Amino acid sequence: GDKIHLEEINDFWKKLSITVVNVDLSDLGARPEFLALIDRYKNSTTDQQVFMLKQMLELGNPQCSGLLQPLVKAKTKGRPFGWRKELPKIDNSTKRDPSAFELEIHEFNSSQSAKPTAPAKKKLKVTKSTAPRNKKMDVLKTPQSLGKVSILKFPDFFRPFIIDANNVDGDGNCGFRAVAACMEMDSENGWLMVRSDLTGELLYFREEYNKVFGGEEQVNTLLDILDTYDSPCPPKNWFLLPYMGYLVASTYHHVLVSISPEACLTFVPLRSAPPSKKQKVLAIGFIDGNHFVPLKLKAGCPIPEPVALWTKFHHREADKWEKSLRQRNRAFNEIAGNKVQTQEGSYDQPIILE
Repeated sequence: GDKIHLEEINDFWKKLSITVVNVDLSDLGARPEFLALIDRYKNSTTDQQVFMLKQMLELGNPQCSGLLQPLVKAKTKGRPFGWRKELPKIDNSTKRDPSAFELEIHEFNSSQSAKPTAPAKKKLKVTKSTAPRNKKMDVLKTPQSLGKVSILKFPDFFRPFIIDANNVDGDGNCGFRAVAACMEMDSENGWLMVRSDLTGELLYFREEYNKVFGGEEQVNTLLDILDTYDSPCPPKNWFLLPYMGYLVASTYHHVLVSISPEACLTFVPLRSAPPSKKQKVLAIGFIDGNHFVPLKLKAGCPIPEPVALWTKFHHREADKWEKSLRQRNRAFNEIAGNKVQTQEGSYDQPIILE
């Protein structure tokens, strides 16, 4: 065939090279990509910076990612193979389950529309107590269907300051669900994000928490507790105070208060200062010796003094919290006296709520 002369070849193809180009990683700080990232970080708000750090943490530590493997999607179109044969029916419906309110309406309408039956036909009279249960009518317990929690489960001196106490699913993730509710996260899957966020906090500031919690062994134990996305989950993965309290407060930069008949504890962020705007206090309750619920407290209500380890290990930026909370701490001491424990104990004998 005809020969292709060099001058007939476009300049683009003359620069083509199959040689592997080795990227010099010794000076990443000078690369424009990293310089742009650093510049973006410096010009971001505190919340944006925290989000960026979590994203970078997931890149370096994929095991702390909150992403879950997708479930197998049910086929929603077309007839299944062998549909003409008499096969056991499998419920692959994508229709949502009815809510608790819809169930009550369904039962009420059924009872109102039921007509008297002739004795000769001897039909089964369907009532609320004897009706055969339909699997499609089963409803998982959700924060909406579990209702309220009685404030009588909390110390009597603190009851006037509790506005609301909602229940959450007792599947072993109740502590994480309670925190998610306080943060106004998704009511169904927010607890997954809380587990992921606390894992990121613990991994990113691992050296600091080695000192706070008394060693690397305790940190590894907490990572094992957080390392599950099962519902229900076994007791070894339950929310554990006081340890989780430090993580929650420092992760979300909010004060966390735990109220129970055994102890009333206040956890304060270790590194960040109080916000310039109105402070938000996250409140959870511990009831029945094994269950956490979210609480809504009156604005500016009395709260216990920060736990002792915060005084020892917090950063200088967090000093202002002590002055900010002083008046509320004094008010709590006046009404509580010695009725409940307000400190987390020691390494040898901690107060453990799980």
